[in-house]
Amino acid sequence: LLALVELRIPEALMAQGQDIPTLARRCAVPPDRMAVLVRAGVALGLLRLRRGQVGLTRRGAALTGVPGLEGMIRHHPFLYRDLADPVAFFRGETETELAAFWPYVFGAGAAADPGQAAEYSRLMADSQALVAEDTLRAVSLRGVARLVVAEERDPLL
Repeated sequence: LLALVELRIPEALMAQGQDIPTLARRCAVPPDRMAVLVRAGVALGLLRLRRGQVGLTRRGAALTGVPGLEGMIRHHPFLYRDLADPVAFFRGETETELAAFWPYVFGAGAAADPGQAAEYSRLMADSQALVAEDTLRAVSLRGVARLVVAEERDPLL
């Protein structure tokens, strides 16, 4: 997933499909390795491969249009490096990169690095639409409008 995002493959496929050799040249990746990456994208449901042409699925197209999604994917390497020694991680014997990226978890360290704080703020701002959509899908708002109307009629409610 990270390789697809880093190589900007979804953007390359937005306008039209491409064959694997063309995509490989564009990304400076050997064609045999691009074929493996394309198959991985197909397995993830992000790419489709038909008659030698690689294209985007609807989910793959979302990678280019959903605010914050690319940023969320790009920060995952911090977690993977933090888990390089999972035993030490769970024993609390490691200094984690993710804790530095998300300074609010362990204290107010974001002020020490304004660039990191800006990156975090941008990621959080972009991802708010994702959180709001998921929340609204999961929560029934039936009856809420009547409560709001009742509050407007009687300010003491």
